[in-house]
Amino acid sequence: MKRRRSDTKYGYIKYPLAFPSYRWYKPLLVALFGTIFYFILAGILTFICFMWYGVDNIPDLMVNFDAIYETMDAYSGPGALLNLGTLGVMIPSLFFATLIVRDRPFSSYSSSRGGWNPGLFVKCLLLAAAAYGVSFGINILVDPESLHSYGILFDVPGFIILTIILPFQCIAEEYVFRGFLMQTFGAWFRLPVLAVILQAVIFALGHSYNLTGVIAIFFSGIIFGILAGCTKGLEASSAVHIIGNYLSFYVSGFGLDTATSEIDVPSLIAVVATDAAFATAVILLGKKFKWFEK
Repeated sequence: MKRRRSDTKYGYIKYPLAFPSYRWYKPLLVALFGTIFYFILAGILTFICFMWYGVDNIPDLMVNFDAIYETMDAYSGPGALLNLGTLGVMIPSLFFATLIVRDRPFSSYSSSRGGWNPGLFVKCLLLAAAAYGVSFGINILVDPESLHSYGILFDVPGFIILTIILPFQCIAEEYVFRGFLMQTFGAWFRLPVLAVILQAVIFALGHSYNLTGVIAIFFSGIIFGILAGCTKGLEASSAVHIIGNYLSFYVSGFGLDTATSEIDVPSLIAVVATDAAFATAVILLGKKFKWFEK
């Protein structure tokens, strides 16, 4: 499967069109096979987690769908493996589905620059850590009472497993939403703006927050989509996604705040402003220092 033309003609969002083997219906086949592989892999992982936790304790791993984030166990070993690992397996699911359908290389989801760029990813991780560090520091200065001591939720296996698996969970979501879905919409409709909006809507609806929280996720999805389009790949959106999730899970896991499905307006503004500031910095620096060249 060779590229038909340079990515400069199609860009990242419409990149599937650069492959002569691409047909409009093939993403539907990728979705079908990917879903089958996902349920197989997630089912195996779920069984392992249930056996690890013990049959009698399985109810403790279940969440209340009216308050998912309040009742989610991401802090014990099996809980972290279940709640993050079952999202991480979306990466091999998409990979195996792509091998079967053979519409284009798996690397084309990573970028239109020839695959995943580790150096760019590390740069973006550092910038994202700086952006969220500044945001977190400002929040403490403005509202010193925002942090409390609720007791540590992590056990040692939970902390280790969450720390290792969380990047895969975030990158998997980027491959599915900013990679597969956004590129599919881009190839179908030939309108990058519409593709960015559609994937952000689906991304937001996949999170069980209140209305304010869903709006926050929608705007983050828009920013992540713009980042992927402007940087020609998923490294930047994956980096900021990872740092944001690390901060959220670590703050709640170490008992500095409680996880909640009820997001308020100041939190919405803080998250969107932080993501937007990071995106602006990455795009400006990347263009200046030619980070997004092949």
